Amino acid sequence: MSPLHAPANAGIKTGSARVIGLVMALFFAFGFCTVLVDSIIPKLKATFALSYAEVMLTQFCFFGAYFLVSLPAAWLHSRNAKFSLISTMSALTQPAEQLPLSFLPRLARMKPGEIAAFATPLGASVVQLVHYEEAPLSEQQAAPLIEQFLAGRKRLETAAAEVKRLREVATIEYVGEFKRSN
Repeated sequence: MSPLHAPANAGIKTGSARVIGLVMALFFAFGFCTVLVDSIIPKLKATFALSYAEVMLTQFCFFGAYFLVSLPAAWLHSRNAKFSLISTMSALTQPAEQLPLSFLPRLARMKPGEIAAFATPLGASVVQLVHYEEAPLSEQQAAPLIEQFLAGRKRLETAAAEVKRLREVATIEYVGEFKRSN
């Protein structure tokens, strides 16, 4: 088959086509945001009685954010930080019993719209409380959750006790080139 008669997608794999489509969609989305910043400048100037220099700070802040955010992002990336975003509403909605126990006191004090950062073993979690509702459980509903929690705590205590016991009876023996000469 000659290059003139090759199928249109001959050099592009299906996964690559999806990535290219996503990049194109993001390009237009960011372009749309940039155009919106330009279009609100006259409205801001009129509404707040701003000078031209004051209203142009809007654009300065918009484009300056690219620079300011890129510095810590590059620093985190150079240290192999993992970035992820949960994008489905079902994954975002969690009952209190499915959240880490250390999160609950702070989440209980939050109001809708507030944002909190929590340290986790893998880095950090940033949570925005969008909505909450009380959903008390009956004794029958709570019993398996309590049993699961207590069993997990018992497993941790057993593992910690075993590690402590092993450390007490362990001996370190150097061999080969690391062996100490007396």
